[in-house]
Amino acid sequence: MNGILPVSLVFRRLIVFSLLWAALAYIGMLILVKTEKSHIEGFSFESFNKETARHDKVYSIEGETLNLPSLSFSLALPDFSNQLIAIKETMRPDMEMKSQQFLLLLNSTDKKKLALEEKAYLTYENESYIFSSKHTPLSLIITKDLKEHINVELFVKPEEIVGTTIQSQRKKFKLPLQKEPYSDISILHSDEIFSVLSKAQWLSSDLVFQTLGNKEQKIIGKKQRLKLICLDQHYQCVLDEKDWLYWKDGRWVVTRNLQDAKDVPLARIKSLSSKELEIEGWDAAGKKKYFFLIMHQPVGELSIKPEEMIKSLRLKTKSQVTAQTAKQMLSLRIGDAFYQNEKDNWNVVKNFRCLSKQMKEIEGKSFFVFEKIQKKEGKKFFKGYLFNDTHTFMKPVEILIQMAGVKSFNNIEKKHLPHEKPTLSGR
Repeated sequence: MNGILPVSLVFRRLIVFSLLWAALAYIGMLILVKTEKSHIEGFSFESFNKETARHDKVYSIEGETLNLPSLSFSLALPDFSNQLIAIKETMRPDMEMKSQQFLLLLNSTDKKKLALEEKAYLTYENESYIFSSKHTPLSLIITKDLKEHINVELFVKPEEIVGTTIQSQRKKFKLPLQKEPYSDISILHSDEIFSVLSKAQWLSSDLVFQTLGNKEQKIIGKKQRLKLICLDQHYQCVLDEKDWLYWKDGRWVVTRNLQDAKDVPLARIKSLSSKELEIEGWDAAGKKKYFFLIMHQPVGELSIKPEEMIKSLRLKTKSQVTAQTAKQMLSLRIGDAFYQNEKDNWNVVKNFRCLSKQMKEIEGKSFFVFEKIQKKEGKKFFKGYLFNDTHTFMKPVEILIQMAGVKSFNNIEKKHLPHEKPTLSGR
């Protein structure tokens, strides 16, 4: 039986070759997983670490047995530092907050709200990562809130995938906290209450109060004014960053006491600059948050000019003048104000002070306030302030008072006694 191998030896060699082919197929499958980025159970094997735990040899034959090592490999975890945006949410201040909430935006579209140490699961679909409502091998948590940024930890838990054990891994990184985005205009306008506030006209501070008010009124004059319209009714809210706005009886009302706003829509000034006013607000339940911007209104021009306002002035007493306008003769005392009405006539507000009744009368109108009579270089001047209709612009005014017809010692003709002779100065 020369040249013929024993049947037992043939079978042994066939078994060895079969095992070798099986080993090569196994290794080929691992390479395929690596190169094709297979997606199993919602997880993307983007790449493997080079340090894969393995024996010195891929396989060894001891007698008739093929021993393959068990491969326990590590995955290179995805880098989310450029894909995630973190925003710290401001909760309604009069409601108890169990934990600070953060809004995470993944690839600028997928959203997830998380508290500290709360876990969020991720999955891989349509060649990108998204947040998952189901448990997946990949998850993340926010570990620390450091005011300007948060610490995030990404990790994989051990899972049996294709018969191969993935090692448990963790990856830590920092995310800067971004500014909260403004609410969508359509969402704002769909809410009747916050639509009123978002359409407010920002008039800034009141120069009338700042110029003419008492100590308390000067403080009020530095606050911001919002002009609102609701059901064809115009009204103003005067507030600063320490005040609150709350909805009551169909309009927004200002308060310093947060308890007044319990169980009703609430808003406040979040930030303020020379051109922009940021408002944030919440519904009564505190579940809906609104954040929007109101631009500063340009300063309105004066509707009347000083030279067109008064044609001539004559002094009546030390504190009173007669002013000739195009249509009227006005008698004005120091402290009076006057404004032009719809018929182009002038209305006088006697002894003007920054009182609510008088301010309401001049609201939305350009007006002049007679401050004093000043003597300068032998002449007397009518001095005061001209304000525009929004009280955001003020112009000092000075008009010469004509002295003709005024009974004063300087312009009364001197009468001489019979025994006196007139001098040159008396002629």
